[in-house]
Amino acid sequence: MERIRIRSSISSESYKVINDGKIFFLKQIHSSYLKVIKKMEKRVIQEKLISLNSTYLTKVLNITYEKDIINILTEFVQGIPLNDFIQLKKYGRHISLELANHFAATILFGINDLHSNNIIHGDLKPANIIIEEPSLTPKITDFFFNYVKFPEKINIFKRIFTKSYRYSLFSSQYYMPPRAFLNINPKKGLDYFAVGIILFRIFTGKPPVPKEFLYNREKIIKWKLSKNHLNYYIKNLERGNVSLKITNTILELLSNYFKYHNLKKIAQLFS
Repeated sequence: MERIRIRSSISSESYKVINDGKIFFLKQIHSSYLKVIKKMEKRVIQEKLISLNSTYLTKVLNITYEKDIINILTEFVQGIPLNDFIQLKKYGRHISLELANHFAATILFGINDLHSNNIIHGDLKPANIIIEEPSLTPKITDFFFNYVKFPEKINIFKRIFTKSYRYSLFSSQYYMPPRAFLNINPKKGLDYFAVGIILFRIFTGKPPVPKEFLYNREKIIKWKLSKNHLNYYIKNLERGNVSLKITNTILELLSNYFKYHNLKKIAQLFS
């Protein structure tokens, strides 16, 4: 078995694994960056993630727990991150409307599949969406331990004393909703807001926040908590001649992320 390191951070490391001519992806998470996971919870997490089957999600093949490391083995998706497609506008190239609609619908179907299994991504961003070649089908990845919530199959009496499972959240500040900065947990709203920003980027090619705020956390937070931060998205959607239907869909996800959204129904608008 050969391992080739792809990237690393303070909380995790990623490898391309070659075994018997087959290629896999291995992510190793340092458990010290997660809340303590009990033995029974480990089994539940393992069974739930491995049982996920969706055209729009990377397939989890195995999860093993070591003393300080959690190993997540998945399929290796041959392709490029969505972010690279979005950046094409820098070079005078554009994503066609047909391809943009395809990306949008597929991503929405993928998040719907996660939510249908009571899993919240929690770190949704273009870098975590791989455009598979040659089909150009987006596949969502890195949804493993950002935010995991499981249904409680217990009686009503016990349910009163049971809290939902939540593990450490590794969200990008560019894709986090305003309420998250106030230590308010928007739950699925984390993904609703993030997918709204991703759709905004796909259809306009613009950055997730104004350029002058890109590397300044304090300014980002202050701007997101201001009453008029939505004007940035409205202005650029209008300049990009984005249709009224798509504009309204994006703004609804960005402004009402704390409410329930039928992502499957929204995806059909782009199909």
